Amino acid sequence: MTTPKRKVPEIPSTSTAVAVEDPPGTPAESVEATEGNSADQPTNHAPELGDADELVGDGPVSAGPPAGDSIITEITEITEITAMTELAELTERISALEAAFAVQQRALADVGDRITSEITAEVERVTTDELVEAKRNLSLAANSMAHLALGITESAQNISGELRPDSITALLYSFRAEVDNILLQLGFAPLDTQVGERFDPNRHRALRRIPTDDVSLDRLIGKVIREGYRSERTRRMLVYSDVEVNRYQPG
Repeated sequence: MTTPKRKVPEIPSTSTAVAVEDPPGTPAESVEATEGNSADQPTNHAPELGDADELVGDGPVSAGPPAGDSIITEITEITEITAMTELAELTERISALEAAFAVQQRALADVGDRITSEITAEVERVTTDELVEAKRNLSLAANSMAHLALGITESAQNISGELRPDSITALLYSFRAEVDNILLQLGFAPLDTQVGERFDPNRHRALRRIPTDDVSLDRLIGKVIREGYRSERTRRMLVYSDVEVNRYQPG
């Protein structure tokens, strides 16, 4: 029995490989067929690193950093230079302010020293002047008191039964005038309290209230019992005036 011959198709003369379906065989034969086809067909592989000159031509290849990194570096350098410049200017201004503050402090210290010296000198002068004035007034007061004592003694020796009451009154008022003169020499003056003036608790001391139905007389002095004295320099009270005061009482 004759076996029919298998017709093999013709392979075109082009370089393109045409896959021929082989009859099924063993796995080993399939692997060999695959390797044989791979060897016959051209391989499309990625160019190696050594082929870089062929891709870009004959010119040199730039090995620098990317353009974005270069811009960031340049911006950073500019920012640092600007910050250093501003810091230097701020430092100069602070130094100028410190120098001006030091000048002001020295000026204030000089003014304070001058004022302190002037106040000290004035206090010494016033204190010295007041001491001198006080000694002089005390000496005059002592002299006046001596004359007053002598005058009282002489008046007491010359008083007789023939002396009228008005003469005695005049003699006592003369003694009062001498005492007022002594107090003035010491810097104290009488308050000169008058009937009809308004009661002032800072100057007067009310010993009695006088009832009145006249509202216009309320809190007015009705009688001066004893005169008061105060310092002419400090206005401080030495003796309050003793008075009687009118107080309104409706009828």
